[in-house]
Amino acid sequence: AKQACLPWQCYANPDGSSVMASRPGVSCWEGGEHSVMIVLSVVAALVYLVGFMSVVAYATAVYSRKVVEEAGVKFLRVHNYLFGRFRKDRYYYGLLFNLRNL
Repeated sequence: AKQACLPWQCYANPDGSSVMASRPGVSCWEGGEHSVMIVLSVVAALVYLVGFMSVVAYATAVYSRKVVEEAGVKFLRVHNYLFGRFRKDRYYYGLLFNLRNL
């Protein structure tokens, strides 16, 4: 997530132009390489942040129904990263922790 934000971090030069803080050789908002980086950062944010949070929200929403099914053990094993740290009645804490860490 941090890498996806780097193209958005620019600083101003005394001559009025701006360059990327992480790559001073790349001019900001003047097209070319910076435009490609902006597009890639938006795609990365959508895929990784929005995509991952969608999976977490979905798993949290279906938790109560899935754990009582036959495949409940497999569901818990697959989503152990989300539910393993918390008591079974506090299953939604994983979603809250992930939202907090955005």
